[in-house]
Amino acid sequence: MERARAHVARTGRAPPRRGDGSLIAVALRRKPAGEPPLSDAVFCECLVDVLMCLAQMRGCTVAH
Repeated sequence: MERARAHVARTGRAPPRRGDGSLIAVALRRKPAGEPPLSDAVFCECLVDVLMCLAQMRGCTVAH
């Protein structure tokens, strides 16, 4: 971690191999997995759950 901080202090940029330490920096180094089709009932149920949680977090009233 100290080497990363030193690199940022020296260059003003995140280290090229480690990124900024965020999860997205790690995820973007890999090829993304294919998304299941909307005909996949389990995927659709999960997608609905995620969208409902996001709506609730934003204070939206959602009819279910």
